[in-house]
Amino acid sequence: MTKRQILLVSESTSLIQTIQHTLSESTQFQISHCLSPDKDWFRFCQNNNTSVCLLAPTQDLKSFIQPYKEHNTTNIKTIIIHPYADIQNVQLAFKFGACGYISNDYITTHLVECIHHAINETAYIKISGDRSQPQPSQINDEKLSMLSDREVEVLQMIAYGYTYQDISEKLSVSPKSVETYRSRISQKLNLDTRYKMIRFALDHNLIHKNIDI
Repeated sequence: MTKRQILLVSESTSLIQTIQHTLSESTQFQISHCLSPDKDWFRFCQNNNTSVCLLAPTQDLKSFIQPYKEHNTTNIKTIIIHPYADIQNVQLAFKFGACGYISNDYITTHLVECIHHAINETAYIKISGDRSQPQPSQINDEKLSMLSDREVEVLQMIAYGYTYQDISEKLSVSPKSVETYRSRISQKLNLDTRYKMIRFALDHNLIHKNIDI
């Protein structure tokens, strides 16, 4: 099987080693090139057969992506790997065009899964924080008011990255019920992909700081 080629952009030796070691155990992905942030990784992605670009800056994320804000990055499957696990960075990453965001402490356990989501063009978020289950937010938006409290809760958990089985176990309902809730949410809000649900959750403050997504 030919492995998919991954571009890694980072200046941190320890991060590079961790990511390379994590992907060395994968039968599907491999790091084809490793560039420092001062190189034109955007042009490299455009000119090469790169499946996914991993951006792992050690600097402030806003400063890192500022030079590329005028570029159309939506055609590049980009994953942000960053030490700061705050929702402002997640929002910034998705507005930039990234399809995934994970904090550094989840590299070894969730990076491969995140890449799979990027390949399939579905959004993925995994950031660190406390281990509490997300709580339903106060409904104060016209669109949100179309949802029941349970549907809001399911929407949050989908945005956080929980699987249907995870949601089923946490809410003590059947996986079929979770699928029904998701279908209702999709119909009411016209959100037909997980990516759109995450963007909606971000835009309506349903994802909070310091949570385990």
